[in-house]
Amino acid sequence: MKYLPCENIVELLDRLSERGTVYVPNPEDGGVNYRVRQPGQDPLEAMRMQNSVLSPKDLFFPQTEGIFRFTEVGQDLAIEQVDPGPEPVIIFGIRPCDALSLDLLDKAFLEGQFEETFYQQRRKGSTLITWACLNPSETCFCTSFDCEPGRTKHGDLHLTDLGEGLAVQATSPTGEEIVAEIDDLLRDASSDEQDRAEQVQDEAAEGVSLSAPVDGIEDSLADCYEDPIWEELAAACLGCGVCTYLCPTCHCYDLDGETQGQQGIRFRCWDSCMFSDFTRMAGGENPRPTKRERIRNRFLHKLQYFAENHDVYGCVGCGRCLLHCPVGVDITELIHRVREGAQ
Repeated sequence: MKYLPCENIVELLDRLSERGTVYVPNPEDGGVNYRVRQPGQDPLEAMRMQNSVLSPKDLFFPQTEGIFRFTEVGQDLAIEQVDPGPEPVIIFGIRPCDALSLDLLDKAFLEGQFEETFYQQRRKGSTLITWACLNPSETCFCTSFDCEPGRTKHGDLHLTDLGEGLAVQATSPTGEEIVAEIDDLLRDASSDEQDRAEQVQDEAAEGVSLSAPVDGIEDSLADCYEDPIWEELAAACLGCGVCTYLCPTCHCYDLDGETQGQQGIRFRCWDSCMFSDFTRMAGGENPRPTKRERIRNRFLHKLQYFAENHDVYGCVGCGRCLLHCPVGVDITELIHRVREGAQ
Protein backbone atom coordinates (compact mmCIF):
# COMPACT_ATOMS: atom_id res chain seq x y z
CA MET A 1 0.00 0.00 0.00
CA LYS A 2 1.21 3.50 -0.90
CA TYR A 3 0.35 6.92 0.50
CA LEU A 4 -0.42 10.04 -1.54
CA PRO A 5 -0.41 13.38 0.31
CA CYS A 6 -3.45 15.44 -0.66
CA GLU A 7 -1.25 18.27 -1.92
CA ASN A 8 -0.04 15.93 -4.68
CA ILE A 9 -3.49 15.19 -6.13
CA VAL A 10 -3.35 18.00 -8.70
CA GLU A 11 0.04 16.84 -9.95
CA LEU A 12 -1.25 13.28 -10.13
CA LEU A 13 -4.18 14.39 -12.27
CA ASP A 14 -1.92 16.44 -14.51
CA ARG A 15 0.14 13.35 -15.21
CA LEU A 16 -2.91 11.18 -15.74
CA SER A 17 -4.10 13.63 -18.40
CA GLU A 18 -1.13 12.52 -20.49
CA ARG A 19 -2.78 9.11 -20.70
CA GLY A 20 -6.15 10.39 -21.90
CA THR A 21 -9.15 12.54 -21.01
CA VAL A 22 -9.62 12.65 -17.23
CA TYR A 23 -13.14 12.82 -15.78
CA VAL A 24 -13.62 13.85 -12.16
CA PRO A 25 -16.61 14.43 -9.86
CA ASN A 26 -17.83 17.98 -10.37
CA PRO A 27 -20.28 19.85 -8.10
CA GLU A 28 -23.60 20.61 -9.82
CA ASP A 29 -26.83 21.86 -8.22
CA GLY A 30 -26.07 20.42 -4.81
CA GLY A 31 -24.81 17.10 -6.16
CA VAL A 32 -21.95 15.88 -8.32
CA ASN A 33 -21.56 14.47 -11.82
CA TYR A 34 -18.51 13.36 -13.78
CA ARG A 35 -17.13 16.03 -16.10
CA VAL A 36 -13.87 16.59 -17.97
CA ARG A 37 -11.31 17.89 -15.52
CA GLN A 38 -10.29 21.47 -16.07
CA PRO A 39 -6.59 22.46 -15.83
CA GLY A 40 -5.55 22.79 -12.20
CA GLN A 41 -8.88 21.50 -10.88
CA ASP A 42 -8.70 19.68 -7.53
CA PRO A 43 -11.78 17.43 -7.16
CA LEU A 44 -11.08 16.31 -3.59
CA GLU A 45 -14.05 18.04 -1.95
CA ALA A 46 -16.43 16.79 -4.64
CA MET A 47 -15.04 13.28 -4.21
CA ARG A 48 -15.85 13.48 -0.50
CA MET A 49 -19.52 14.15 -1.27
CA GLN A 50 -21.95 11.29 -1.79
CA ASN A 51 -22.17 9.42 -5.07
CA SER A 52 -22.92 11.19 -8.35
CA VAL A 53 -26.48 11.77 -9.56
CA LEU A 54 -25.67 10.12 -12.88
CA SER A 55 -23.36 7.15 -13.12
CA PRO A 56 -20.39 7.47 -15.50
CA LYS A 57 -21.82 4.77 -17.80
CA ASP A 58 -22.60 7.38 -20.47
CA LEU A 59 -18.84 7.79 -21.03
CA PHE A 60 -18.95 4.29 -22.55
CA PHE A 61 -22.60 4.03 -23.55
CA PRO A 62 -23.70 7.61 -24.40
CA GLN A 63 -27.30 8.64 -23.94
CA THR A 64 -27.43 9.58 -27.62
CA GLU A 65 -24.85 8.77 -30.27
CA GLY A 66 -24.68 8.60 -34.06
CA ILE A 67 -24.13 5.25 -35.72
CA PHE A 68 -23.72 6.27 -39.35
CA ARG A 69 -24.43 9.17 -41.70
CA PHE A 70 -25.85 8.80 -45.17
CA THR A 71 -26.08 10.95 -48.28
CA GLU A 72 -28.14 10.43 -51.41
CA VAL A 73 -25.94 10.57 -54.49
CA GLY A 74 -28.19 10.19 -57.49
CA GLN A 75 -29.68 6.72 -57.24
CA ASP A 76 -27.03 5.60 -54.76
CA LEU A 77 -26.64 5.99 -51.02
CA ALA A 78 -23.23 6.87 -49.56
CA ILE A 79 -22.83 5.64 -45.97
CA GLU A 80 -20.18 6.81 -43.53
CA GLN A 81 -19.83 5.18 -40.12
CA VAL A 82 -19.48 7.58 -37.22
CA ASP A 83 -16.16 7.28 -35.36
CA PRO A 84 -17.10 6.27 -31.80
CA GLY A 85 -13.97 7.86 -30.32
CA PRO A 86 -12.90 9.41 -28.05
CA GLU A 87 -9.32 9.13 -26.83
CA PRO A 88 -8.81 6.88 -23.79
CA VAL A 89 -10.95 7.82 -20.79
CA ILE A 90 -9.72 7.95 -17.18
CA ILE A 91 -12.44 8.13 -14.52
CA PHE A 92 -11.01 9.49 -11.28
CA GLY A 93 -13.01 8.82 -8.13
CA ILE A 94 -15.52 6.27 -9.42
CA ARG A 95 -17.37 4.50 -6.60
CA PRO A 96 -17.16 0.71 -6.16
CA CYS A 97 -20.81 0.20 -7.13
CA ASP A 98 -20.34 2.07 -10.41
CA ALA A 99 -17.10 0.23 -11.15
CA LEU A 100 -18.97 -3.05 -10.65
CA SER A 101 -21.79 -1.83 -12.90
CA LEU A 102 -19.36 -1.52 -15.81
CA ASP A 103 -18.47 -5.19 -15.39
CA LEU A 104 -22.19 -5.98 -15.73
CA LEU A 105 -22.45 -3.84 -18.86
CA ASP A 106 -19.46 -5.77 -20.21
CA LYS A 107 -21.51 -8.94 -19.85
CA ALA A 108 -24.42 -7.41 -21.74
CA PHE A 109 -22.40 -5.81 -24.54
CA LEU A 110 -19.24 -7.91 -24.89
CA GLU A 111 -20.18 -11.50 -24.06
CA GLY A 112 -21.96 -13.89 -26.38
CA GLN A 113 -22.09 -14.14 -30.15
CA PHE A 114 -22.15 -10.40 -30.85
CA GLU A 115 -20.05 -7.59 -29.38
CA GLU A 116 -21.09 -3.94 -29.25
CA THR A 117 -18.09 -2.45 -31.03
CA PHE A 118 -18.55 1.19 -29.99
CA TYR A 119 -18.78 0.23 -26.34
CA GLN A 120 -15.87 -2.18 -26.73
CA GLN A 121 -13.59 0.51 -28.14
CA ARG A 122 -14.31 2.91 -25.30
CA ARG A 123 -13.94 0.30 -22.57
CA LYS A 124 -10.72 -1.12 -23.97
CA GLY A 125 -8.82 2.10 -23.49
CA SER A 126 -10.36 3.13 -20.17
CA THR A 127 -8.78 3.43 -16.72
CA LEU A 128 -10.84 3.32 -13.52
CA ILE A 129 -9.45 4.94 -10.39
CA THR A 130 -11.89 3.93 -7.68
CA TRP A 131 -12.70 5.82 -4.49
CA ALA A 132 -13.63 4.21 -1.18
CA CYS A 133 -17.20 5.30 -0.47
CA LEU A 134 -16.90 6.16 3.23
CA ASN A 135 -20.24 7.96 3.52
CA PRO A 136 -22.93 5.79 1.90
CA SER A 137 -26.34 7.32 1.29
CA GLU A 138 -29.34 6.15 3.31
CA THR A 139 -30.68 4.63 0.07
CA CYS A 140 -27.56 2.53 -0.64
CA PHE A 141 -27.78 -1.27 -0.40
CA CYS A 142 -24.67 -2.29 -2.32
CA THR A 143 -23.58 -4.86 0.26
CA SER A 144 -26.61 -6.96 -0.69
CA PHE A 145 -24.98 -7.48 -4.08
CA ASP A 146 -21.47 -8.48 -2.95
CA CYS A 147 -20.21 -4.92 -3.36
CA GLU A 148 -18.29 -3.29 -0.53
CA PRO A 149 -18.41 0.52 -0.46
CA GLY A 150 -14.94 0.75 1.07
CA ARG A 151 -12.98 -1.53 -1.25
CA THR A 152 -13.16 -3.06 -4.72
CA LYS A 153 -11.15 -5.01 -7.29
CA HIS A 154 -13.27 -3.74 -10.19
CA GLY A 155 -10.85 -1.08 -11.37
CA ASP A 156 -7.18 -0.23 -11.72
CA LEU A 157 -6.23 1.92 -8.75
CA HIS A 158 -8.13 2.20 -5.45
CA LEU A 159 -7.99 5.30 -3.24
CA THR A 160 -9.02 5.56 0.41
CA ASP A 161 -9.36 8.97 2.07
CA LEU A 162 -7.36 9.18 5.31
CA GLY A 163 -7.81 12.92 5.80
CA GLU A 164 -4.42 14.45 5.03
CA GLY A 165 -3.66 11.90 2.35
CA LEU A 166 -4.93 8.93 0.38
CA ALA A 167 -4.08 5.26 0.73
CA VAL A 168 -3.28 3.96 -2.76
CA GLN A 169 -3.67 0.33 -3.83
CA ALA A 170 -3.06 -1.01 -7.34
CA THR A 171 -5.82 -3.43 -8.34
CA SER A 172 -4.70 -4.28 -11.90
CA PRO A 173 -1.55 -4.30 -14.05
CA THR A 174 -2.57 -0.86 -15.35
CA GLY A 175 -2.76 0.36 -11.77
CA GLU A 176 0.72 -0.99 -11.09
CA GLU A 177 2.00 0.91 -14.13
CA ILE A 178 0.48 4.14 -12.83
CA VAL A 179 1.99 3.61 -9.36
CA ALA A 180 5.41 3.15 -10.98
CA GLU A 181 4.96 6.31 -13.07
CA ILE A 182 4.03 8.49 -10.07
CA ASP A 183 6.43 6.93 -7.62
CA ASP A 184 7.93 10.34 -6.79
CA LEU A 185 4.50 11.55 -5.60
CA LEU A 186 4.02 8.57 -3.28
CA ARG A 187 5.62 7.02 -0.29
CA ASP A 188 5.11 3.69 1.42
CA ALA A 189 2.14 3.77 3.77
CA SER A 190 3.10 3.33 7.39
CA SER A 191 1.68 0.41 9.37
CA ASP A 192 -0.61 2.87 11.16
CA GLU A 193 -1.88 4.27 7.84
CA GLN A 194 -2.48 0.77 6.50
CA ASP A 195 -4.43 -0.12 9.63
CA ARG A 196 -6.49 3.07 9.36
CA ALA A 197 -7.25 2.34 5.70
CA GLU A 198 -8.48 -1.14 6.57
CA GLN A 199 -10.52 0.25 9.44
CA VAL A 200 -12.33 2.94 7.45
CA GLN A 201 -12.97 0.49 4.61
CA ASP A 202 -14.61 -1.89 7.07
CA GLU A 203 -16.60 0.89 8.71
CA ALA A 204 -17.93 2.00 5.32
CA ALA A 205 -19.76 -1.31 4.94
CA GLU A 206 -21.24 -0.86 8.42
CA GLY A 207 -22.70 2.45 7.22
CA VAL A 208 -24.94 0.75 4.65
CA SER A 209 -28.31 0.73 6.41
CA LEU A 210 -30.47 -1.00 3.77
CA SER A 211 -30.26 -4.67 2.93
CA ALA A 212 -32.13 -7.15 0.79
CA PRO A 213 -31.92 -10.97 0.89
CA VAL A 214 -31.18 -11.55 -2.78
CA ASP A 215 -29.59 -15.00 -2.68
CA GLY A 216 -31.90 -17.26 -4.68
CA ILE A 217 -34.43 -14.47 -5.30
CA GLU A 218 -34.72 -15.56 -8.93
CA ASP A 219 -36.44 -18.77 -7.85
CA SER A 220 -38.87 -16.88 -5.65
CA LEU A 221 -39.68 -14.44 -8.47
CA ALA A 222 -40.35 -17.28 -10.89
CA ASP A 223 -43.13 -18.42 -8.55
CA CYS A 224 -44.85 -15.03 -8.24
CA TYR A 225 -45.29 -14.04 -11.88
CA GLU A 226 -49.02 -13.45 -11.35
CA ASP A 227 -48.70 -12.13 -7.80
CA PRO A 228 -50.91 -9.11 -6.85
CA ILE A 229 -47.76 -7.21 -5.85
CA TRP A 230 -47.28 -6.17 -9.47
CA GLU A 231 -50.68 -4.48 -9.56
CA GLU A 232 -49.84 -2.69 -6.34
CA LEU A 233 -46.52 -1.38 -7.67
CA ALA A 234 -48.10 -0.41 -10.99
CA ALA A 235 -50.77 1.65 -9.21
CA ALA A 236 -48.05 3.81 -7.67
CA CYS A 237 -45.65 3.93 -10.64
CA LEU A 238 -45.83 6.98 -12.92
CA GLY A 239 -43.99 5.30 -15.79
CA CYS A 240 -41.58 8.24 -15.91
CA GLY A 241 -38.51 6.06 -16.52
CA VAL A 242 -36.25 7.96 -14.10
CA CYS A 243 -35.24 4.66 -12.49
CA THR A 244 -33.91 3.30 -15.78
CA TYR A 245 -32.18 6.50 -16.85
CA LEU A 246 -30.32 6.83 -13.54
CA CYS A 247 -29.52 3.12 -13.26
CA PRO A 248 -25.84 2.34 -13.94
CA THR A 249 -26.65 -1.11 -15.36
CA CYS A 250 -29.68 -0.43 -17.59
CA HIS A 251 -28.64 -0.78 -21.21
CA CYS A 252 -31.76 -0.75 -23.40
CA TYR A 253 -31.70 1.60 -26.38
CA ASP A 254 -33.73 2.58 -29.43
CA LEU A 255 -32.61 3.23 -33.01
CA ASP A 256 -33.92 6.21 -34.94
CA GLY A 257 -32.87 8.57 -37.69
CA GLU A 258 -33.12 12.15 -38.90
CA THR A 259 -33.04 13.35 -42.49
CA GLN A 260 -32.58 16.85 -43.90
CA GLY A 261 -32.70 17.08 -47.66
CA GLN A 262 -30.41 14.44 -49.08
CA GLN A 263 -28.46 13.87 -45.88
CA GLY A 264 -29.29 12.10 -42.66
CA ILE A 265 -28.00 10.26 -39.65
CA ARG A 266 -28.93 7.02 -37.96
CA PHE A 267 -28.51 7.22 -34.18
CA ARG A 268 -29.29 5.34 -31.03
CA CYS A 269 -30.50 6.68 -27.71
CA TRP A 270 -31.33 5.26 -24.32
CA ASP A 271 -34.78 3.76 -24.00
CA SER A 272 -36.76 2.58 -20.99
CA CYS A 273 -38.76 -0.58 -20.45
CA MET A 274 -41.08 1.59 -18.35
CA PHE A 275 -42.30 3.52 -21.39
CA SER A 276 -45.62 2.47 -22.90
CA ASP A 277 -44.27 2.18 -26.44
CA PHE A 278 -41.09 0.26 -25.53
CA THR A 279 -42.45 -3.07 -26.78
CA ARG A 280 -45.07 -1.74 -29.21
CA MET A 281 -44.69 -3.49 -32.56
CA ALA A 282 -45.04 -2.03 -36.03
CA GLY A 283 -48.54 -3.47 -36.35
CA GLY A 284 -49.64 -1.87 -33.10
CA GLU A 285 -49.55 -4.96 -30.87
CA ASN A 286 -47.94 -4.55 -27.46
CA PRO A 287 -47.09 -7.59 -25.27
CA ARG A 288 -46.70 -5.30 -22.25
CA PRO A 289 -49.72 -3.02 -22.59
CA THR A 290 -49.98 -1.85 -18.95
CA LYS A 291 -47.65 -0.67 -16.23
CA ARG A 292 -48.20 -3.97 -14.45
CA GLU A 293 -46.36 -5.91 -17.16
CA ARG A 294 -43.71 -3.23 -17.54
CA ILE A 295 -42.74 -2.83 -13.89
CA ARG A 296 -42.76 -6.61 -13.48
CA ASN A 297 -40.39 -6.99 -16.42
CA ARG A 298 -38.02 -4.37 -15.00
CA PHE A 299 -37.60 -6.20 -11.70
CA LEU A 300 -37.55 -9.66 -13.26
CA HIS A 301 -34.81 -8.53 -15.64
CA LYS A 302 -32.66 -7.21 -12.77
CA LEU A 303 -33.20 -10.06 -10.36
CA GLN A 304 -34.08 -13.12 -12.43
CA TYR A 305 -33.35 -12.96 -16.17
CA PHE A 306 -29.92 -11.31 -15.91
CA ALA A 307 -28.93 -13.80 -13.21
CA GLU A 308 -30.09 -16.74 -15.32
CA ASN A 309 -28.09 -15.48 -18.31
CA HIS A 310 -24.94 -14.20 -16.60
CA ASP A 311 -24.81 -15.80 -13.13
CA VAL A 312 -24.89 -12.39 -11.46
CA TYR A 313 -27.71 -10.00 -10.58
CA GLY A 314 -28.28 -6.96 -12.79
CA CYS A 315 -28.23 -4.54 -9.86
CA VAL A 316 -25.36 -3.11 -7.79
CA GLY A 317 -27.38 -1.51 -4.99
CA CYS A 318 -26.33 2.07 -5.76
CA GLY A 319 -29.71 3.33 -4.52
CA ARG A 320 -30.29 5.92 -7.24
CA CYS A 321 -33.70 4.48 -8.14
CA LEU A 322 -34.82 4.70 -4.49
CA LEU A 323 -33.44 8.19 -4.00
CA HIS A 324 -35.03 9.73 -7.10
CA CYS A 325 -38.25 7.77 -7.67
CA PRO A 326 -41.02 10.39 -7.26
CA VAL A 327 -43.41 7.85 -5.70
CA GLY A 328 -40.92 5.83 -3.65
CA VAL A 329 -40.97 2.48 -5.45
CA ASP A 330 -38.43 0.46 -3.49
CA ILE A 331 -36.64 -2.58 -4.94
CA THR A 332 -35.43 -3.64 -1.48
CA GLU A 333 -38.99 -3.71 -0.16
CA LEU A 334 -40.03 -5.80 -3.16
CA ILE A 335 -37.25 -8.31 -2.48
CA HIS A 336 -38.26 -8.65 1.16
CA ARG A 337 -41.92 -9.13 0.28
CA VAL A 338 -41.18 -11.69 -2.42
CA ARG A 339 -38.96 -13.68 -0.05
CA GLU A 340 -41.55 -13.53 2.73
CA GLY A 341 -44.24 -14.74 0.34
CA ALA A 342 -42.05 -17.65 -0.76
CA GLN A 343 -41.58 -18.94 2.80
